[in-house]
Amino acid sequence: MGQLKIRESDGWLACTPRRAFTLVDVLVSMAVVAVLIGLLLPSLSSVGETAKRVVCQSNLRQIGLTLAMYADTNGDRIPPSVFAPPPGSRVKQQFEQMVTLRLDASRASGDSGWDGLGVLYQRDFVSAPKLFYCPSHKGNHPYRRYADQFGIANTSELIGNYHYRGLGPNESIELHGIKPESAAIVADGMRTRSDYNHGNGFNVLRASLAVEWAKDTGGRISSILPAETGVGGSSTVTEQVWRMLDE
Repeated sequence: MGQLKIRESDGWLACTPRRAFTLVDVLVSMAVVAVLIGLLLPSLSSVGETAKRVVCQSNLRQIGLTLAMYADTNGDRIPPSVFAPPPGSRVKQQFEQMVTLRLDASRASGDSGWDGLGVLYQRDFVSAPKLFYCPSHKGNHPYRRYADQFGIANTSELIGNYHYRGLGPNESIELHGIKPESAAIVADGMRTRSDYNHGNGFNVLRASLAVEWAKDTGGRISSILPAETGVGGSSTVTEQVWRMLDE
C-alpha cells in the first residue's frame, strides 16, 4: 500500500494507514475477557461472603452489648424463653426453636408474645430489627420476609437468623454466672441446614461477650443438622451443637 503525504507548513510528512480490527481480532478479545471474568468471579464471590460475615459479626457484637444492658437492669438475668424453661421446670425444653423472636397468637404467653432475643426488641434495647438477621442467610427466614411485621400487633410468628441458648452449660440464667465464660450463648442458626447461614462455620457470641468465628472443620456440625422439613430439628441435636461450639 502506498504512502499518504500530509502537507505541513514546513514540508511533507509520510503517513502509512493503520490496519483496521478484523472480526477475528474482536472475537479473540471477547474470549480473553470472558476467561478473565471466569477467573475473577470465584474471588469476587469469596470477597462478598467475607464482607457479609463481617456484618454478621457486627450484629452479634451489638446483640452482646444489648444483652449486657438488659442483664444490668434485670438482676443480671438474660432474656427468658418459653423454649428454655428454668432449671427444675417440668416443661419440655425445645432448644431447636430458639431462633424465634415472637410467638404467634396461639402460642404467645403473657401480654407481649416476644421471646428470647426478641425481648431485646420489645424492651427497646434493640431498635433496628435487621440486627437479628444475617446477610448470608439463604433459607426461609430472610429479613425482607418479616420487615413489615415488627411494628404490628402480636398476631404472627417472627423467626430470626441467630440461635439463642437462653442459659449457660451450667444452667445459669445470670450472665455473669455462666461458666465457663467461653461458653457460646448466641450463634448463627442451627435449627436446620437452611438456617446454617455461612455454610462453613459459625459466628459465635460467648458469655464473655467476645465474638469469634468457629470453623466447621470437616463439616462436623453441618452433617448432623437435619434437612429442612418445615418442622425443625431436635433439642438433642441443638444441645450437641452448642457443646461443639463451646469447644
